[in-house]
Amino acid sequence: MDSTNASNVLNFLKVSPLTPVVSSCVVVVNLLMLLVVVINRTLLKTISPFIASLAFADLIVGLTMVLNYFRIGAQLLTTLGITASVSHIMVIAVDRCVSVMAAMTYQATVTNRIISVIILILWLVIFAVTCVPAIINDTADTVTPMKLELQLGVFGVETAFIIGLYAYLGAVALRHHHAIRRQVAAFTNQDKPCIPKASRVLLIILAAYLVLWTPYFACLVFILCDREDLLSDLVLEFVLVLGISNSGVNIFVYVVMNSQFRSAVVQLFKCKRMNDRDLA
Repeated sequence: MDSTNASNVLNFLKVSPLTPVVSSCVVVVNLLMLLVVVINRTLLKTISPFIASLAFADLIVGLTMVLNYFRIGAQLLTTLGITASVSHIMVIAVDRCVSVMAAMTYQATVTNRIISVIILILWLVIFAVTCVPAIINDTADTVTPMKLELQLGVFGVETAFIIGLYAYLGAVALRHHHAIRRQVAAFTNQDKPCIPKASRVLLIILAAYLVLWTPYFACLVFILCDREDLLSDLVLEFVLVLGISNSGVNIFVYVVMNSQFRSAVVQLFKCKRMNDRDLA
């Protein structure tokens, strides 16, 4: 497949009226999320810095899609943003796994400083994988098969890893649940084990990621196999706009499920900052 055919997967963005609308919403909501975290640094006690870094990656996705629509070359940054967003989902899943498997020592061992170092290394690796080859080969402003294959490969490997990781965590939790039931004759409502709120939030984010991005990457398989004739422009418009919208759902998940973040958003619109009492 040549570069001309490969670019078909993104060219429709320039004619779809939904692209700048959805992408602009993605930019606004992720800017809002980052602004809330920057103004209310105490939120980092309840929200992992990984989430803030994910918001930055999603901001890149939304911003570059707007630029691409207006034919301002940002294809390389689009690939960087999508790869970074997908990679952050995997790293967040690993972080959640570590916090569950080493619950007694996690808070003391995995500090925000260590997380910041991991985030820096993650961004450097993503830049090296996505940008350096494109800059060397002078293909920064074009959609090449290599870029599409990179996106597809990252999505496939990391999705399989994430599903396997959470399947393992689910199996461990189920074994613990059965072990507790064997030791305790009956549970009161307060005793029944439940999924921690942080885990529920991440599960919803992961589910949204899989539902919204899978159609796009499925279409990439057809494009890379030179079977784009099976995909109508309407289908391409729908799946890629659907994928873009994933970059804007995280803030809504947090507004619904995180009371501290919800309070911080309300205080921001009132031009106020949260205080430590709001985190109690």
